[in-house]
Amino acid sequence: MKQVLLIASSVAASALSHSASAADVTVQLTDVRPGGGQIRAVLCVAGEDFPNSCKRTNVTPAMAGTTQVVFKDVAPGSYAFAAYRDANGNGKLDLAGGIPKESIAFSNNAMGRQGVPSFSASVFQVGQTGAQLTIKMRRIGAR
Repeated sequence: MKQVLLIASSVAASALSHSASAADVTVQLTDVRPGGGQIRAVLCVAGEDFPNSCKRTNVTPAMAGTTQVVFKDVAPGSYAFAAYRDANGNGKLDLAGGIPKESIAFSNNAMGRQGVPSFSASVFQVGQTGAQLTIKMRRIGAR
């Protein structure tokens, strides 16, 4: 019985220490265009195919003006964020001649010269208390 209690205490302490080291990443996306749709976002670590194939994803209803995106239980470390407004709800970023037709955003408000910015241009740090970012949505193909 003492062994069971000791194991249970050890598991509980491990769970508490894990949750204490993970926090939220909250992103305020500004300049979100009216018209609904969804914000599709990713949070990537080094080594993932930023922004194409990241384990952490989030889909949030797009709110005109500012939309908040939250990633829960993020461990401290280096990350990059990317998002787009899926205006027509087709689940993909629509392109015209390789240029996004929908609004996009990257951490650090990074922009690539010909394509998406690199992970290193978009990287930010998440500490023990998480991170809060404000990022502007941009329309590349806007006239």
